[in-house]
Amino acid sequence: MRAQEDLFAGDAVSLAVDAAFSSARRVTLDAHSWVETIPGWMSGSHLLFERLATAVPWRQHDRELFDQTFVEPRLTAQYRQLGDVPHEMLVIAARALSRYYGVPKDPKVAEPRISINFQSTTQARGA
Repeated sequence: MRAQEDLFAGDAVSLAVDAAFSSARRVTLDAHSWVETIPGWMSGSHLLFERLATAVPWRQHDRELFDQTFVEPRLTAQYRQLGDVPHEMLVIAARALSRYYGVPKDPKVAEPRISINFQSTTQARGA
């Protein structure tokens, strides 16, 4: 799988997340919505991508939308339980995000309304 170069990646040699979200910048859009960016939140992300590119069963999935079924235009992988992901850094990242945003996520419990999705920017064959 060929990867798009990361314009913001540093030259980190190990994986880490900034659990304090020290570089977070939030822009309020209205009373109920906002956009937040967190530059450099995960260092060494290229190392994680290399592992996921080979360890994840990427494929196109069917998605239900407005009573119709569509084939996703990209390769994705879905893990219903966080404990099943192929790299511990994904669990660490999910826990940090859960704490920061106040959304509990137990890695041992499947939540039907929540799925962990990873996307490949490489187009699926035949798409």
